[in-house]
Amino acid sequence: MLRNCVRSILTSKPDFNYEILIFDNNSSGDSLDGISGNNIKIIRNDQNLGFAKACNQGIRLSRGKYVLLLNPDTLVMNDSLNKMVYFLDDNKNVGILGCKLLNPDGSVQPACHAFLTLTHVFFEVSQLNRLFPKNKFFIKTLGFLSNYFSLFTNYRVPTQPLEVDSVMGSCYMIREEALQKVGLLDENFFLYHEEMELSYRMWQEGYKVMIYPLASITHYGKHSTKKVPNFVYYERCKSILYFFRKHKNTQNRTLKLVMLMSLFMNFLSVPFKKDFRSALSYRLKVFKLITNY
Repeated sequence: MLRNCVRSILTSKPDFNYEILIFDNNSSGDSLDGISGNNIKIIRNDQNLGFAKACNQGIRLSRGKYVLLLNPDTLVMNDSLNKMVYFLDDNKNVGILGCKLLNPDGSVQPACHAFLTLTHVFFEVSQLNRLFPKNKFFIKTLGFLSNYFSLFTNYRVPTQPLEVDSVMGSCYMIREEALQKVGLLDENFFLYHEEMELSYRMWQEGYKVMIYPLASITHYGKHSTKKVPNFVYYERCKSILYFFRKHKNTQNRTLKLVMLMSLFMNFLSVPFKKDFRSALSYRLKVFKLITNY
């Protein structure tokens, strides 16, 4: 997938100077084999530093006026990179720009999400949203894929630039000048919600966060995280706690209560999981996180 991703960037023929920086967080296998080029640089870490820290490595080494953070399980479509660069050139008040995300079958994925709320936390920690992924009540209530969810279906896809709270982390372009003012990704996030937190700071500093639907990528999604679902669940909860501590400190007591109640509901599903021991172990770790919060 990484090789295909790099190939899609090259074949999209950007009409500007660019560099590709690949950061490998101590992966196994041959994913980096066959990837080379004058404008491609590979940095291998001797441990998994987490998403935010590895991205910041790349941002610090990058030399462009825009930085594109792109997941390896993506394919750049046509001249989408050109369109995103041109849009940022013409809109100096935009700090972060996302694009339309497509499933491999061409259907549309949600490309943005709202900032965390207590309702969001309840459904994410309890994972009720996964039991009823297409239920309109859950979609509208929890905002799991954001209150913009209805804008990103095959029945209603925006054709004009759209202001959003936060973009999805699979592909977004950042104005380097804005990063100088706002700061890099917060490395206290190991996985999940780091792009939301950066978007939050962008809005606080007067920059807009937008989706440009005329640019698009194909996003396969979850090819790494589905291998370690219990670890992922733990990291999601950990990131939620940190986000609230940093930006919504007045809601701490209510957050703790909501998370404990949500975790109890999630516990009910543990006996039915194939990896029962791992699931139970990580839920107990989450309980410890919450009680020590």
